[in-house]
Amino acid sequence: MKIMKIMKINNEEGIHLWESEPIIKHGTIFEYIKSCFNLYHHILFKEFRAFKKNQTILDFGCGTGGYTIDLSKYTSAKIIGIDISQTQIDKAKINNEKWGGGSCFFQKYDGKKIPYPDNFFDGIISIDVFGHLPNLQAALYELSRVLKPGGRFAVFSESRLTKGAFLQYWLFKRGIDIDSSSKHHISLFSRKELIKMLNNAGLTVRKTYCPYRLRLLTHPEWFYPEVKKSNLSFLKIIISLMFWVKRITDPIYSIISSLLSIVEIHLFGKNRETMGLFIYGEKNNPKAR
Repeated sequence: MKIMKIMKINNEEGIHLWESEPIIKHGTIFEYIKSCFNLYHHILFKEFRAFKKNQTILDFGCGTGGYTIDLSKYTSAKIIGIDISQTQIDKAKINNEKWGGGSCFFQKYDGKKIPYPDNFFDGIISIDVFGHLPNLQAALYELSRVLKPGGRFAVFSESRLTKGAFLQYWLFKRGIDIDSSSKHHISLFSRKELIKMLNNAGLTVRKTYCPYRLRLLTHPEWFYPEVKKSNLSFLKIIISLMFWVKRITDPIYSIISSLLSIVEIHLFGKNRETMGLFIYGEKNNPKAR
C-alpha cells in the first residue's frame, strides 16, 4: 500500500502537505507483486503502459513523487511532475535520485497556469488532487489546454460521499467522520458534476469506477480511531477485532483485502458512485470527427 504521512504545514507556503514514497524502490519481484495490489497502480497505470519513449506524461499534483516514480517503472514515456509546493518538489527530486534513477522531472508551478505550451502532453495522471483545488473547473481547462487532442487522462478524484459508501455514509450521518483529510477537501462534487466539468473543458469521460464499498474490510484502521470514541458498542467490537487481526496478520491481510477490492471494483464499481472516482478519458479530437 502507499506509504503516506502528513507533513507539517509549511508556514511560508501555507499548504497542507503529504509525503509519499514509491512502492517500487529497488525493482525487486516482491515490490512489483506488492505494486499489483495497489489500487492506483492496478487501475490507473495500465492506461500508460503502452506509451513510447517519444511521449510525455504529466503527473498533476505529484507531491513528493511516490506515484510518479512508480509509474516510470511501468512505461517508457517521459514523466513530468508538477506541484504548487516547493517543499514537496524538493523532496520529489531527492526521491527521484534515490529510487527513480533520475528518470522523472519535477517542477513547481503557481497553481494557475501550467508552465507548458498548448497540446504538449500525450497523457495526464492525477491522484488525490481535484478535491483540494479551490477552482477545479479552471484547473480542468488548464489540463485540457496542455493535453494533445486524443491524449489520455486517468485520475483518481475525491468526490461527494453518497449512500453507496454504506457504513461510512451511515457513520457520517451520525456525526462520525472517518476521513482524516475531510477538512482539506474543499471541492467535492458528485460523479455527474465531475463529468460535466470535464466535458466543459473539452475532455471526454470514457468510464468511471468507484472504490471503497469494502473500505471497512480493507482499512479498519481508518474507522478504528473515531468509532472507538462513539457509543456504538457492537460496531466498536467488530472494528476493533478487524483492526487487531490486520495488525497481527499483515501483510497477508492487506494483500487479500486489496485483491477483494480490485475484484469488487471491476464487478460492481463501473459507472457507480460511493466516495472517490477513478476516471478515464481523452481530450476531444476535432480531426477525428
